[in-house]
Amino acid sequence: MLTIVHLLHNDRKQARQNGRRTDSTPGRIGYQMSYIPYNHDYEDPSGLFGPNLKLPSIGDMKSGYEKELNLLKNEIDAAFERKHKDLIKELSELRILRQAKKDEIENLKSVLATRAQNNKRSLDEHTKYLVNELAKLKEENAYLKKENNDLQKKLQDSKETDNQLESLKRNLGIQQEENSMLKDRLADVTRQHSILQENYQKLLNVMTSEKKTDSNENKTNVEGNTSNFLNVLIAEETEKYIREESEHCEILQSKINREIQELKRTLQDGAI
Repeated sequence: MLTIVHLLHNDRKQARQNGRRTDSTPGRIGYQMSYIPYNHDYEDPSGLFGPNLKLPSIGDMKSGYEKELNLLKNEIDAAFERKHKDLIKELSELRILRQAKKDEIENLKSVLATRAQNNKRSLDEHTKYLVNELAKLKEENAYLKKENNDLQKKLQDSKETDNQLESLKRNLGIQQEENSMLKDRLADVTRQHSILQENYQKLLNVMTSEKKTDSNENKTNVEGNTSNFLNVLIAEETEKYIREESEHCEILQSKINREIQELKRTLQDGAI
């Protein structure tokens, strides 16, 4: 474009040097050039200058640059048309690309929204699951605590039962020792009774030998009275001793039986 303007400027300068008029006054010789101003609303993409561009001329004489200018004009118009088409094509491609990017963005937004919704749903479900599991764990923990307390109580009861059993065993051993002592004492009493019987017999023999000169009646009475007295005395002492020992044995046996029954109940309760 600058080249064309430069050529036109040089042509007008050459015409002034030759004495020619360059104005467009009617009736005078000069260059005539119809100038078409650039219209910004022009929508025809056929060329930059268009078919109505008139080049400078003098009557029927044509400038030496007119052919070159026409060639340049046509070349510029063709280049402009190609560039315009390329721009339209590029603009169309950009619009398609923009629409594709817009659709992609919308799809991404939809995917993100769906993913966020799914994540929220999954988070809610996971939270609900964790809450349920926590409740189950709390319930199981309470149950285990109760079981532990029950086991501790049973263990304490078992220890107390063991202590009671040990105490009962000791008492039973002591009572068995006492029973053995009573049996030994009863045996001693029996031996003493036998000794008393022997002594009585010896005494009776002595009394018989010393009183041979007494009358038979007195002898019989004395022997009878002495014998009766000794028999009564021995019988009373023996009966008294046996009665006391029997009572003591009965009390001891009753106590042993109670301890045995208590031990059995304790063992049964511990087994349950």
